[in-house]
Amino acid sequence: MNRAEDNKLTRTKVKAICIENDVAIGKNFSLSNRTQEGITFSNTIPIEYLSQDFWLLLNDQDLNELHVLKIPANSIPIDDMYNRNDKPSIFMKIYCDDETFEDSISGITFRPWFVKTIKTVK
Repeated sequence: MNRAEDNKLTRTKVKAICIENDVAIGKNFSLSNRTQEGITFSNTIPIEYLSQDFWLLLNDQDLNELHVLKIPANSIPIDDMYNRNDKPSIFMKIYCDDETFEDSISGITFRPWFVKTIKTVK
C-alpha cells in the first residue's frame, strides 16, 4: 500500500477535520481523494446539490491538504456540467495542481467558492 492510499479521508474523518478547523460543513458535501494516477480529483455529485448550498472537499493525500469549497445554491447551471446517464448526478475532474480548481470537463472554475486549505496531518 502506498503513502497516498494510506492518507485517504472518509466522510466521517473529513467532518471531524472541518469542525477542528472552524469550518461547519453541512450534510450536503462531496469528498474526493486524489485519484490513483495522482493528477485529478474525480467527483460525482448528486444533481439535487446544485439547487442547494453544498461543500466540495478535495483531499490531496500526497500533500496532506484538504481544499474546502462552498458552492452556493443555483450558482452552477446543470446544463453546463457533464450529466451522467446512469444516475441523476454530474461528473467532474479537477486537476490536483490547478489553483483555479477548474473542472476539465465543463471548464467551470471553482476558485470563487474556495474557503480554505486545511493541513490534514499536523
